[in-house]
Amino acid sequence: MNRKRPISNPYWLCIPLAVLLWPALAEAAPPSVLLDSQSEHVGRVLGLQEGIRGTQPSYEGLTLPIRARVLDDRFITKRAMYLANEEILSGNGFMERALEAGLPVADDSDFINITTNESYWYSRYNLSWLLAKSRLGIHVVHGPYVTLKALRQRGTVFANRDRGEQELANREIVLGQLIPMYLDRTGFPRRFEDASPLVIEFESGDPHLTRRLDMNDDFEGGNGRMDFEDDYLSLRWDHDRMDKTIDMGGVGQTLIKQVLWSEYFFSQNHDDGAKLGNTAEDGFRGAMINLMQVSKMLLIKAALFFDGKKLVGINPIDYEPSEGLRYIPHRIYPDLIMAGDIPPRPQRYRVRDNSSQLFDQASLLWGVSEFLYYSDPDIHDNWDSVFGNNMPYDGSIMELKWRLLAQGLADTIVKNLLAMHLDAESGLLISQWTPAQHRGPVAYTHDLGLALVALANYHHRATPSVSLKEKADRLLKSQADLLIEKLQREDGSFAVGYDVARQTTLLDAPTLRAQGMAIRGLLAAYEQLHDERYSRAALRVYAFMNEVLWSAQVGVYRSEVGATTSIYTGLNLGAALGALREVVLLTKNKTDIERYKQFHVQALNRSGILLSEEGDTGEIDLTKVDADGDGIPHVKDAGGKYGVAAVHAAAVAIDTP
Repeated sequence: MNRKRPISNPYWLCIPLAVLLWPALAEAAPPSVLLDSQSEHVGRVLGLQEGIRGTQPSYEGLTLPIRARVLDDRFITKRAMYLANEEILSGNGFMERALEAGLPVADDSDFINITTNESYWYSRYNLSWLLAKSRLGIHVVHGPYVTLKALRQRGTVFANRDRGEQELANREIVLGQLIPMYLDRTGFPRRFEDASPLVIEFESGDPHLTRRLDMNDDFEGGNGRMDFEDDYLSLRWDHDRMDKTIDMGGVGQTLIKQVLWSEYFFSQNHDDGAKLGNTAEDGFRGAMINLMQVSKMLLIKAALFFDGKKLVGINPIDYEPSEGLRYIPHRIYPDLIMAGDIPPRPQRYRVRDNSSQLFDQASLLWGVSEFLYYSDPDIHDNWDSVFGNNMPYDGSIMELKWRLLAQGLADTIVKNLLAMHLDAESGLLISQWTPAQHRGPVAYTHDLGLALVALANYHHRATPSVSLKEKADRLLKSQADLLIEKLQREDGSFAVGYDVARQTTLLDAPTLRAQGMAIRGLLAAYEQLHDERYSRAALRVYAFMNEVLWSAQVGVYRSEVGATTSIYTGLNLGAALGALREVVLLTKNKTDIERYKQFHVQALNRSGILLSEEGDTGEIDLTKVDADGDGIPHVKDAGGKYGVAAVHAAAVAIDTP
């Protein structure tokens, strides 16, 4: 089976540090000094001291006057995580793929900085704030993985002093067993105080900080770092200003993000291969994220499938929709109780929206199928130190058997797509299914594009039964074919959607989200099926975007045809960013590279969608509001009484004449 080349070259891991120092070194050493030859893909850093940080590049020739404003500064998990996923895919891996493809970027300091510094860190900011700092979700201590560990030790421990249980409390498993094991295997000397790793995430929250950022150096008697870097107490968000509904599309996008970052954090082992992770800190963060994603998949499998009356668990290995439909509903609400000094505990989960949304299913399918690649010991040389058959005695930190869980969930989602979302008459995957109406009337282009990305990933990563593989492969091909045949217009644009009842496309103005996701989906299908109709169709819509949607005065795309004020969210910005990235890799065209760079600078850096930033992208002098002068303030100066987290806003407006 065709598989992605393993990440085997350790030199590319040095890029974030190289680019962090780029401006200070630009005069002393040209890019070619910092980058090895293209045959080695990405370079090494010579004589650079860790901890030194540079200033913001001027991006001369890329910046244009822009009028933009934040419309909604909430953090909406689904939107922010999708954009953050396209950002990490546009980071170090994009730089490596660009050099492998022969793109002329080895001496392009702006491209290097955009990919390996800004895209990398903007994505990582959103990762760490959601999964460790904000408390925007249910703590992993309440996840089923930790509960299983506690229950399996029943009878082997003395009665717990808290409540007299005959097994260890969940928090003792996390604090007394798992974290010490992770620290030992990675060599990380400490844990982050008041961190809140999540098993599942809430729908949205207010990213304003609730107390002054702790910039003292008192942690463990002083260690040369500000306390907020080690103790996350001052980074919490307001619990009362969170929408505690669980949007499963946001959960799916978060799972994708966790897996992609785990792949990065565990790309190599350090200390001559003896310790887990690229560095000690990468290894520890990767271990915690690994715990979170396995816990998430277990929770979904054990408790978050809907049988039409209540939430239930399933056995994904032998699940067949014809024997009783079980599916993942759109929105779920947890009843939370406070239990002493541990985070709020879910007493039960209830369905708030019983529809099945194609976006949710595609997001989850993308995530669980990517986990199959991430956890495959036949691909990654050092993966036996992460996954093992006899954890922890063989030195691993996670049981390899959870690959079966991921495969089962992936197969279940594909079966439900065929049973619930596939319209027999049009052949299209419909965006919504409900128990009352069954399939809804519309197949939206943006949903179909994401479904193609997920199905292509399933085709590439999963190893289902022969019969299911054949069905999934036919579904991938048919959706790509029908996307072109039914939704692409003569001018190259894609309609917003297709009304299956009326057998016609929707007449709404073509949107940036629809065009971007169509390109993402078609090029994902092209990469797997090698049908040039898909790449030609993608380039046609790209030409339409550049001719009709591009605002040359501002250097961004209009959010829809004719928009003089464009509304950007993480969904349409992420779709456009991902589409541009894949087009650049396809065309290898210098003009397309320049457009990609300008779009990143204008739409990401200068639109306000990133609410704040940290020292890793230039905010070194904390006596200043905006030390690097890029218009993005430091966390502490980003608004409100105490500041705003370095995360993506829900929506911004950009004037696009």
